[in-house]
Amino acid sequence: MKLKDKVAIITGGGGGIGRVVCLRFAEEGAKLAILDFDKEAAQEAAQLVNDAGGTARVWTADITDSDAVDRVVGEIWDKFGTVDILVNTAGIFRGAKVHEFPNDSWQETIDVNLNGTMYCTRAVTKIWMDRKMPGRVINFGSLSSYVAVEGSGAYCAAKAAVLLYTRVAGLELARYGINVNCVAPGPVDTPMLDQSVRTSPEREAEWLAKMPIGRFLKPEEIAAVVTFLASDDASSLVGECIACDGGYVIQ
Repeated sequence: MKLKDKVAIITGGGGGIGRVVCLRFAEEGAKLAILDFDKEAAQEAAQLVNDAGGTARVWTADITDSDAVDRVVGEIWDKFGTVDILVNTAGIFRGAKVHEFPNDSWQETIDVNLNGTMYCTRAVTKIWMDRKMPGRVINFGSLSSYVAVEGSGAYCAAKAAVLLYTRVAGLELARYGINVNCVAPGPVDTPMLDQSVRTSPEREAEWLAKMPIGRFLKPEEIAAVVTFLASDDASSLVGECIACDGGYVIQ
């Protein structure tokens, strides 16, 4: 097992890709701290892990609150005695045209996708640095880290920033044994797809026409890449972003 006895914090682990990452990590031997704003969803994910013979516990926090993040990371550390991996899966999508984007939707999108990633990364890596420990951080970008998508100004801005933040963090921390990398999923068959791509049959058809593999992605495919990045197999990767997008961005 690639992650045997490792302790992993999974933000947004209650649903979507995050839940599948939790299940895959548990299969690979990791113990899980599932951190999600939605307590019920997180508990359901933890139950699935525990029923399958794994170990998962739930913490609820708003990752846009840096004080809450610091507190919860400390609680997780106290409970498990260590943390080896952080996966910043938590994210939201809010869509609008550039000239109509509401302030609150813009701020919420930046807060969750970018600031939340930074707050969690800072909280965990600070402890690793203080204790001279190695670690793995996997951030979540998107194909929107690379290409413009209509109606997605805030999401594209946030995910592009996550990509470059990953590179800076990777550059600064690699010499201390802390590897920071990123995955950039394309359209994945999760509830978020309904908000961004499946808003009409015409829009869904347009997206599918741009997918060289001819279909949307499965959460399990993204979880497999996240597992690789969390493992020792990815020890040479620093500040990289792997586009798991079925070939979308290479066109």
